[in-house]
Amino acid sequence: MTELLKSKTFKYEDVFEDIPGDPDNVNVNFPPDVLEQAGWSVGDTIEVTASNGILNFKKSGTQKDFSGNLVRINILQSEIEYAKSQLQEHDTGHIHTAISWLEHRIEELNK
Repeated sequence: MTELLKSKTFKYEDVFEDIPGDPDNVNVNFPPDVLEQAGWSVGDTIEVTASNGILNFKKSGTQKDFSGNLVRINILQSEIEYAKSQLQEHDTGHIHTAISWLEHRIEELNK
């Protein structure tokens, strides 16, 4: 399974770039791993919503809620880590099954 993108924090100056001659707008420079995880590419139109200091980004014309999926994936990954810590040599087949299902769910969210 490929490594999944978790919530990341960036410095303002590392992501936002002033547009010369346009003081009201900025360019947003997403790191390549973020673009790949979101399924975005150059030329895509991205919808931005802001609420309580949080920016949410979504590819226009799609139902993929990238920020919501990141939260879900992060929670599922935490549950997988906890489940793995509970594994024993015997009588934990149900935990193996749960881990497998959670990993499958993460793969679905990444599509």
